[in-house]
Amino acid sequence: MKEKTLFVLLLLSFASPLVSAQGPEVPNWELGWETEAEPVIMNLDDKFDFELILTFWIDNTRPLPLEVEFTIEDVDDFQVDDPGTVTIEANSNKTFDLTISGSGLDTEGNTHSADQIHVTLRLTASQTIQEQEVSSQEILKDLQFEAVHQLVPTVSMVGDLLAGTDEELSISIQNNGNSADSVAEASIVIKACPLMAYSGEDVLIGVNLASGASVTKSITIKAANNHPDKTCKVSVSIKSEGSGLYVTSEELSIKVIAPNDEEETESPDTNKSDEASAISSPHTGNFPPRCHHTAPFRTLRCSFRR
Repeated sequence: MKEKTLFVLLLLSFASPLVSAQGPEVPNWELGWETEAEPVIMNLDDKFDFELILTFWIDNTRPLPLEVEFTIEDVDDFQVDDPGTVTIEANSNKTFDLTISGSGLDTEGNTHSADQIHVTLRLTASQTIQEQEVSSQEILKDLQFEAVHQLVPTVSMVGDLLAGTDEELSISIQNNGNSADSVAEASIVIKACPLMAYSGEDVLIGVNLASGASVTKSITIKAANNHPDKTCKVSVSIKSEGSGLYVTSEELSIKVIAPNDEEETESPDTNKSDEASAISSPHTGNFPPRCHHTAPFRTLRCSFRR
């Protein structure tokens, strides 16, 4: 009989862990993000500033209140406003906001790149009892800047443009955005000078620029032979591949100089003088001839004094 009783007790001892394993989970607490998006984008305003709100939750399944305090790491360049020390009641779930603000520019005014993860934020929640840490949990979140595409074109040329000639027009493109970009389309705008033409604008299309980079290309601009004296306004318009927006440079004033008519056409007075000289060429004396026109055909007659 005793042997049977001992055998039953042994069976019960082996079965008890199985019963425990199938029982309810041990009450605990858990920390997590409200959003699963990776990375989280930091949207920038026109001054490259941002403010980001990250929401997280704490689930406390314990029968007692939970007191935690937070530590934020790896975001030294930004300002962070965390909830401080909080209490989560027993068997409850509570959400909190983490506010992060800062600039998309570094200390020298250059843009932080939007082509890669900027920082990985580390949020640690520590359970405290009588100001002593007894347990902790941490969660991570990748942060990346919003891509801002900002191509800036400028035009320049040295000197004036003579009618009937051509000159090189320099076009510089600066990428002031925080992401790589390229020129999708380009065109030259000439105001109030229909006799001025250009060529070679295709060299601008497809130009690739890393953030902060610049490039200079040249096109040809020409004034027709009969172009009058005039100041023309020239600008360049380009389309950003990244934003799809057109950007136009400031206007450049180009002075066109027409040919000098006096150099090509002799004046009537000069012709008369040459005619008189031709008639007087046989004269070798010291006195100039006396010339006058006679009617009706206005013949020029000259008499010589000796």
